[in-house]
Amino acid sequence: MMNNCMIRKGKVSEMTNNIYKPEILAPGGSVEAVYAAMNAGCDAVYMGGKRFGARAFANNPETNELLNLMDDVHIRGKKLYLTVNTILTQKEFITLYDYIKEVYEHGVDAVIVQDMGVLKFIHEEFPDLQIHASTQMSVLKADAVNLLQKYGVTRVVPARELTLNEIKAINEGTDAEIEVFVHGALCCSMSGQCLMSSMIGGRSGNRGACAQPCRKEYHYNGGRKEYYLSLKDLCALPLIPELIESGVDSFKIEGRMKKPEYVALASYIYRKYTDIYFEKGRDIYKNDIITSGEYEKDYTMLLDIYNRGGFTTGYLVDKKVSEDIFAKERSNHAGVRVGKMKGRKTIAVEKEVYSHDVLEIRDGNGNTVHEHTLKDGMMSGNVSINPGYNADKINNGYEVYRVRNNTLIDYLNNKFKPEMGEIYVDGKFYAAKGEKIKLIVTCNNVSVQVEGNVCEKASKHAATHEDVMSKIKVSGDSCFVWNALDIVMDEDLFLSAKELKNIRREAFEMLKKSITECYRRKTPCKKNDVSSNNIVSDKEIIAECRNISQLEIIVANKKVSSIYIHVEDMNGEEIKKCEQITMGSDKKTYIVLPRVSRGDYLSKISSVFEVKVNGYVISSLEQLAEITTDKEIRTADNMYVRNSYAYEFFTSNGISHVSASVEMAENEYESFEKMNADILVYGKVSAMIMLNHHEAFGILKDSYGNNYEMIYHEKSGYTEILNYKPVDRIDDISKFNKLSVRMNFTTETAQQVKKILTKI
Repeated sequence: MMNNCMIRKGKVSEMTNNIYKPEILAPGGSVEAVYAAMNAGCDAVYMGGKRFGARAFANNPETNELLNLMDDVHIRGKKLYLTVNTILTQKEFITLYDYIKEVYEHGVDAVIVQDMGVLKFIHEEFPDLQIHASTQMSVLKADAVNLLQKYGVTRVVPARELTLNEIKAINEGTDAEIEVFVHGALCCSMSGQCLMSSMIGGRSGNRGACAQPCRKEYHYNGGRKEYYLSLKDLCALPLIPELIESGVDSFKIEGRMKKPEYVALASYIYRKYTDIYFEKGRDIYKNDIITSGEYEKDYTMLLDIYNRGGFTTGYLVDKKVSEDIFAKERSNHAGVRVGKMKGRKTIAVEKEVYSHDVLEIRDGNGNTVHEHTLKDGMMSGNVSINPGYNADKINNGYEVYRVRNNTLIDYLNNKFKPEMGEIYVDGKFYAAKGEKIKLIVTCNNVSVQVEGNVCEKASKHAATHEDVMSKIKVSGDSCFVWNALDIVMDEDLFLSAKELKNIRREAFEMLKKSITECYRRKTPCKKNDVSSNNIVSDKEIIAECRNISQLEIIVANKKVSSIYIHVEDMNGEEIKKCEQITMGSDKKTYIVLPRVSRGDYLSKISSVFEVKVNGYVISSLEQLAEITTDKEIRTADNMYVRNSYAYEFFTSNGISHVSASVEMAENEYESFEKMNADILVYGKVSAMIMLNHHEAFGILKDSYGNNYEMIYHEKSGYTEILNYKPVDRIDDISKFNKLSVRMNFTTETAQQVKKILTKI
């Protein structure tokens, strides 16, 4: 058997005209979606198993099914990336090793990771396994990427809030691959900076169970009720040239909760237009292609299959995003406008509609007043309907939208079937008198050779070229389909039809095994569990504050041992006043750095490094990578330390103290007793960090009457949404006598701060 295995490492894409052709990366929320995406032209898929994935409610396969699917993906010459992108508890690491071991040995192409502990663990236990840094790591700059590369990260998915210029800067500052979302749902929160679902109902986005509170209706500052936090879906199709020229290696399509037909269409469209760019060039693409009728038709199909309020290019063009990014009228599928009402019972159809299409009639505010399913075939012109009791709700001129295009769905499911699909092979057949017959089959740079019996001269009927073709160049029950078969044979030979069929069947089985065996690995020896070598300091009582009046109360309290001061909204005079207030105090003082650290943020906050403090509290990987100081550095709670492995990651990078994840359950606290870590016992948690803003301060009110305070941090360019009620465990503070504790004061008055501090 000849076996020529080639598994490409490093850059994922072929190079054309000195530019890499990006990989088309499709979401695999189900086995069927994976097959549909492959049949539609994707290069790779990403999906989760039954554990540790950020889409816990997707139709994720069991491990055996996942391994079989991995083989099918590899036989097709494509890649599978496994999502291990949740924040893990300490106990979950017990099963993580065995989970990764199975997929590692079977040949998974990469794992996608959010938790810094998972990152460190996988890199140490499986050092040659490629790791992709999830967008939930909220990477904004090349410095953070370079830090992550030390832990086996070969690809980074930057925060979705970056512009094309910022993506280009990352590409120029690192040799890691860059993967960018190009289509699908957008979160209102900055990537990895949302705790809203967790704080409201205990369903954590960091644990794959987000309840999507951003898709609910809210009142803003007493105004009308809208889907204030719901964004339109992303469609970067017009920006394909700019994305490629910015150095993007992989075009990522969102949608692990979407159906196979959605995944197939998005994969097909982005494959098609990426190829068009490389064939036609930038000028033709921008001037001719995206203004053509074919492009409009394809764009409309994407809208028809799913969209929220139309499409947006999101943050890619300019980080100062206008209202155009919001889908405030509705948070589900908006459909495609197909006409308007002519009276109350007649639809004036402007676009063709089809049998079983679902139409919505909407009033002037976008509310659905009637839903109608068509029974007849293709229609145009005026269509009569019977809205029944809803007729009184309908007025002349109301717009009509199609929210289900059944014909399109059937077309996609037939064209890109959610099943294995065909795999093309090439072959050579040799038959010579006195020698064994040979069949060589090649697929995806892998070749196998199978031999049969020794050929003998025919006594009666000699085998013809057509005889061999009819027995060899068929698929049988295999997924392999012949592309080309060269036959070299002597005349007057006897060739058994049964033997020809057997040699073909054996070659196909051997080829499948040979392709998949290329990906198999042997697991390295398991390392010892990570254990901390840090000397645990005395337990602290930490108070976090945001203004001078709060600070004055905290400094006067004898029990508080350390103070965290947020100064990003203070001017130079106020910052100096903070220094004067804390000077001479027996308390350790730290400045909390901004939650968002993009661009030249360090120059904007340079004055904070001139203040006499004990150290700084960092809030991003960029700050961990960029800030050099002889002072102490700690981490804020948005760095998500929930296990000892994450703690080890940070302490090995110079961090002296961490704030434990606020999502931790009480039964997890014990594992933090031997760490330099604090637990939040009081404070309004930052439920969401978002770039979009309107005023310096505002109030969001949900349908239950809960108020969420919104604070705009102008210097850093982001809005912080505080949870409607604080975490409050002050009355049970005696439970934490073995732990450092932290109180986070945000909008509380000085008197409220004083009252709370009396309880410690």
